[in-house]
Amino acid sequence: TGESEPQRRTAEMTDENSMETRNLCFYSTLCVEGEGRGVVIRCGNQTMIGSIAHLTLHTKPATTPLGREISRFVRFITALALLLGLVCFIIAILSGYEITVIVAFVLGIIVANVPEGLISAVTAVLTLTAKRMARRNVLIKQLHSAESLGSCSVICSDKTGTLTCNRMVVTHAWVDQILSCTQTPGWGSDSMAASDLIRCAGLCNLATFDPDQENVELEMLNCSGGNATDEALLKFWALRHPEEIQTYRHSMYPQLYVEPFNSATKYMLAVCDRAVDPEAAADSHQLLMLLKGAPDKLLDFCTHAMVENLMVPISDEW
Repeated sequence: TGESEPQRRTAEMTDENSMETRNLCFYSTLCVEGEGRGVVIRCGNQTMIGSIAHLTLHTKPATTPLGREISRFVRFITALALLLGLVCFIIAILSGYEITVIVAFVLGIIVANVPEGLISAVTAVLTLTAKRMARRNVLIKQLHSAESLGSCSVICSDKTGTLTCNRMVVTHAWVDQILSCTQTPGWGSDSMAASDLIRCAGLCNLATFDPDQENVELEMLNCSGGNATDEALLKFWALRHPEEIQTYRHSMYPQLYVEPFNSATKYMLAVCDRAVDPEAAADSHQLLMLLKGAPDKLLDFCTHAMVENLMVPISDEW
C-alpha cells in the first residue's frame, strides 16, 4: 500500500498496533509475490482504510496566517470606525446639530473607514505571487498557499511516488559489448546471445499488457501481473517482436513451470516447451530453462559465457 519495497505478511500477530502487525492486509493492498488465504475481519468504514477516508472527509480547513492577519486588521478597523463615529456623534450633539444630520454624518465616517479595496488588493498580490512561482515550475492550486509558503521555515518532501513515475526502462545491455537498447531493427541480429536475451526477457516474465491500448505508445503502455522490472523487460521484448506476448508464450514457447522471483533466491525461473518441429512426435520436444535475477546468484550457476557466438569458460580474470 505505497511502500517502496514489498512487505512480508504472516499468519502470526507481531504487534498490538494494527498498523504495525504483519498478519493484516489492508484494502487496496497488492500481492506481488506468493499466495495465501485471508479472512475478512472488517468491512466498510470499520476498516483501517475506511477510517482514514472518514477522517479525511471530515477535516476542518485551518486558517492561514494571512487569513488571521486580515481578520485581526478588520476587527481593528471596525473598532476604530465605531470609536470615531461615537466621538463625532457626541461632539455633534454637544454642538447642537440636528439628529438627522448627525446620523448621516456618523454613518459616513463609519463607511469611510471600511477598506473596500482590501479583498481585491490581497487577491491581486497573491495572483502575482502565484505567477512568479509558476515561472519557477511551481504550480499553486489555491492562492492562500502562496502566502503560506512565506511562513514556512522547513519543507519536508517524500520522493517515492511523488517525484517519480515508477516506470523502469531498459537502456543498455551487455551482449558481446555494451549495446544501446533503444535501437529497434537490427539490434544484435547477428548475435546468438542477443536473441537469447530477448527471448528470456519475454518468457521469463510475469507481466502482460493490459487490453484496449491500441493507440498508446509502447513506453506508456500499462502492464499488470509483474513488477516494474518485468514491465521494463516486456517492453524491451515488444520492441523486437510484432506478435502478441500471449501467443509467444502459449503457442511458440508454452510455459510448463514458473517460479516467481523472491527475495530469498533472488532469481526467477521459467521452464518452457520448445518444439523442434510442430509436426514432429512428442518425444522430439526439448525443454528450455530460463533464469533472470541478481548477477551474484546467477553467476554461481554458470560455467561458460557466450561471447561472439562462442562458449567461453568463465574465469576469475574474465
